[in-house]
Amino acid sequence: MYAKLNVLGQWAEQPYAIAMHYAGIMNQAVGRNAGFRQKDGTKTVMFATTGLINLIGSDLEAVNHRMILYPTAEKYW
Repeated sequence: MYAKLNVLGQWAEQPYAIAMHYAGIMNQAVGRNAGFRQKDGTKTVMFATTGLINLIGSDLEAVNHRMILYPTAEKYW
């Protein structure tokens, strides 16, 4: 997938094609899981590999996304 997005991004002269793809997936997942259950004080957590964050983290600032990504040592289960 990375290679296809990379080539497509170069062809379309879109330097953030890979980040846009993953931001779309993440936005959809957060929206689907938060939905109407979102209340004050509710935290939506998404797990991602360090590799993915390193790959797209800096590019996410340039694309339209609805999340703030930050690493945490917090245990969720």
